[in-house]
Amino acid sequence: MNIGISGATGFIGKSLVNSFRSTGHQVTVISRQDFNLGRLKEKLENLEVIINLAGESIEGRWTVRKKKRIYNSRIQSAKMLVEAVNLYDIRLKAFVNISAVGIYDDQQLHREDSTAFSRNFLTKVLKDWESQLQYLGNPHIRQVLVRAGIVLGKEGGILGRILRIAKFGVGVHIRIDKGFPFIHLKDLIRIFDHVLQNHQISGTVNAVAPVIVDTSVFFSTLNAALKPKLIIPVYGWMIKLILGQSAVLLTEGQKVIPETLTRSGFRFHFPDLESTFKDILT
Repeated sequence: MNIGISGATGFIGKSLVNSFRSTGHQVTVISRQDFNLGRLKEKLENLEVIINLAGESIEGRWTVRKKKRIYNSRIQSAKMLVEAVNLYDIRLKAFVNISAVGIYDDQQLHREDSTAFSRNFLTKVLKDWESQLQYLGNPHIRQVLVRAGIVLGKEGGILGRILRIAKFGVGVHIRIDKGFPFIHLKDLIRIFDHVLQNHQISGTVNAVAPVIVDTSVFFSTLNAALKPKLIIPVYGWMIKLILGQSAVLLTEGQKVIPETLTRSGFRFHFPDLESTFKDILT
C-alpha cells in the first residue's frame, strides 16, 4: 500500500513510518516544506492513503503565540491536504486524521458516538481539526478520525519525561481522580494498521486501552514499578499555577471506551497499566 504520512518526524510519526516500511508498505513522508499546493501535488500522486499527524506540540504553557501555532498548524495542514486531494482528484482509498480523546468532557463515559464535549481551547482545536475532513469532495474516500488517548512510550510524551526524572530516583504522584485514558505507542501503531486493513471502519475510533483508570491510579502504579527513592505529591492547583490553561491536559481527564476497536476484533497487546509498564520499563 502507498501511504502518505504528514507529521512523520514526531513521537508517533517516526514509529508509524518505521512500522509501515518494515511490513512492506511504501511510505511517502509529507514534510512542512511540502505544504503548498504545487509540492503537495507531487507528494500525493499515486497515494492510496493519507495519514495526517501534523501539528505543533500541545505540551508546555499555552501563551497567546503558542495557542496560535497549535491551532493554525493543525487546521491549515488538514485544510491544505483536503484542498490538494480535491483539486488534483487524488483517488485515495482512505484519509485518516489523528485527533484526541481530550475533545470529550471529564464527566461522562464516552463511546465513539458521544457528543458530550468539553469547553476549552483544546476542544475547539480538535473539533475544527476534525471538521476539515467533511470537505473532501470524493464521497468514496473513507474518512477515519483516530481519537488517541495519552500515548505512552519510552522515547516521548509524558512517560518519556517522567523516566528522565526517574533516573535521579525521583517520582511524582499527581493526586487527581479524573480519568487517565492511555494507549501504548505500540498498540496505537497497530490501530492505524488495523484501521487501514478493515475497510468497514469509518468515522471516529477511540484509540485507548480497554480499561478505565484515573490519574492517581496511573501514578501509583507507575511508582510501584519504578520504586523511586523520593515521591513528590502534586495537586491540581499546583498544575494550574504552573501550566495555566494547558493544565487541562492533566486536570480534566476523560473516561473513554474503545468500542469500535473491540467490535472490529482488535486485540490489545497492552490492555492495562501493568502490561504497558512491563513492556516499556524492561
